[in-house]
Amino acid sequence: MRENNLFNWATSELSQDGFICWLMSFAKNPGINPQLEACAWEFIHRIPNLENAKRLLSIERQVAVKIPGEQQKGLIDVLLTVDDCKVVIEDKINLSVDDAQMDKYIAALKAAGEKNVIGVFYKPISQWRFSTKYFTFKRDVLFSIFNPYKNKIHSDIFADYLEYLEHFESEETAYKTLPISQWWGIRYHGFFQHLKNSGLIPKDSWYGYVSNVQGGFMCMNWSWKTPQYVQKFKFTDKHFEGLYLQLENNKICVKMGLEHGNFNAKDVRYAWDTVRNYFRNKLGAEFEFVRFAFSRGNKNARWMTVGYILYDEKNYRQQIQRMQQLFDDL
Repeated sequence: MRENNLFNWATSELSQDGFICWLMSFAKNPGINPQLEACAWEFIHRIPNLENAKRLLSIERQVAVKIPGEQQKGLIDVLLTVDDCKVVIEDKINLSVDDAQMDKYIAALKAAGEKNVIGVFYKPISQWRFSTKYFTFKRDVLFSIFNPYKNKIHSDIFADYLEYLEHFESEETAYKTLPISQWWGIRYHGFFQHLKNSGLIPKDSWYGYVSNVQGGFMCMNWSWKTPQYVQKFKFTDKHFEGLYLQLENNKICVKMGLEHGNFNAKDVRYAWDTVRNYFRNKLGAEFEFVRFAFSRGNKNARWMTVGYILYDEKNYRQQIQRMQQLFDDL
């Protein structure tokens, strides 16, 4: 993306809110720019039940609403009044869409007397799972709306925003050509989505960013095993929730889950040693185990990394399959 692209610097969700409202203003004020007006109406008509909408009456940003049953007010990103309908647009970039949040906003508007309310998400970056309840303006939907106007609309703002979306597209596919040392953030999103689409990892697997004091990492987890499936390790329900696999940047980790406040160091050490020995015997020194550290007072001790092997852009398929096979054989 060009350095002098406006959205190279205006990267927040508030800036994206601004673009949405700017585009909608051409539908609200007809005649100023016929091509931007047509594009805006194409956007509105993609919203379920608004395919034949005719009038955009108002555009509001950062609308505070009283959530029923809660003291703190909610803040709607963009609120449109289209014909007799209120349209809540919840805008996300890096954060995931949240049906519960949308439910609250719609309940708040209805409690205030609105009868016809529609909620939609605006999310140009991939995430592990999109809403099945509310329509989402994903990047492919946005391209289908904006690309036909690429050579018709002569606006630096519109051109910059379309280039911004194209930047997301190129970043999510960068894993195909760049070494893993140059993967970060959205590039891992593309790689993780590829793993799901290719069937190498189950489609319902979660992925996202995990923050911690060491600086955080991109991760994807799957293949949870409960105590009933690893009885030969003599783990007990009392102290042990299960094992699972997790990608952490360039590592394929074996993780252990423990029940909050219902375990002790001796039990945890036994489980940790047993899992470590199993994978170390199968993989040898390639399985790097993490130093055992346990703190009863640290709630984060609930999730523990036993060990890991490394992968890169060339051998990821082989390495994931190896770990999956060993995990299945537990």
